[in-house]
Amino acid sequence: MKKIIPILILLTLISCRPKEPGRYYFGDGEFEFEITVGARQRIDENAFHEAGQESNSMFRNLDPVEGDIIGALNDSEPGEIIDLKNMCDIVTDAIDYSNECYNAFDPALQIIWDIYEFKDGGRYVSRDELTDALRYVDISNLELTGDCRILRKNQHTRFGLGPAWSGAGYGLVSKSLIEHGISDVLLRVGQTYGVIGGNPAVNVVEINYPLEPGREDAITIPVGHVRLREGQYLSCLDDDEHYFFERGEQYHQVVDPIYGKPVRNVRMACIVSQESPLQASIFAYALMVMGPDRGIEFVNETDGVEGIIFDENYEIHVSSGLEDIFWR
Repeated sequence: MKKIIPILILLTLISCRPKEPGRYYFGDGEFEFEITVGARQRIDENAFHEAGQESNSMFRNLDPVEGDIIGALNDSEPGEIIDLKNMCDIVTDAIDYSNECYNAFDPALQIIWDIYEFKDGGRYVSRDELTDALRYVDISNLELTGDCRILRKNQHTRFGLGPAWSGAGYGLVSKSLIEHGISDVLLRVGQTYGVIGGNPAVNVVEINYPLEPGREDAITIPVGHVRLREGQYLSCLDDDEHYFFERGEQYHQVVDPIYGKPVRNVRMACIVSQESPLQASIFAYALMVMGPDRGIEFVNETDGVEGIIFDENYEIHVSSGLEDIFWR
């Protein structure tokens, strides 16, 4: 009898041991997201799938080429008024955030991303072609007329979010998940993270470089961990975003709005925003363009945001307000 009791206790401890957190994934081409839940948390998979389908349908409106709304804006004639409808907040906020970060991110950069053809594998762009396209990278060529309507003043100016799409996508997905009764989870859309609900079982994000290793045996470099609270959004970008090599140089989608060339002195940047996921993704782009010194100075002087920069020398720069939620 004395031998049986320890065995029973051991079996009880084993059966009560927490399982690994679960993940529910939705993917459809460019658009993907996942939620992470606690060991004992169960999600209505039908509701999750329905939320994914609805979010994906909305996401198509953000496509600068084929989308119902942004595509229509980019195909419009100068002076033609386009009704932004349910994309109103995303477009107006993107323009506002562009101005707040001194146009280090500019949604009018879409013409530059287009000529590089990143999504089709990329191509070399001559200096003359780049110089010609840069003439139209000017957000003032897009005019908001009120009542969620917008027009282009120049037929070559194009609007897009480029690699900052995940911040807008997060807003679409989180709204749909909440409407379907899914909460207390860690949500990832692209490389933008946040918690939905006040009691998530998992709320820590591990940051590595590169963000998405290209193959299973790829070497990753640990950068740190961020613990998120409800109302905080983490978004990261790196130089691995739709990259290609040409003439001995790496070209990636984070390009400088002034010169139209890929950023070289920052490998990755992350923003924690207390305002919105779109702000986090746009400011992460801006940090890569600004570089370590100006980038950290920018977030230190901007209320509600904190930043992390991983530079070309593999050094980590952290803003002053991250002590409580970031560790290496």
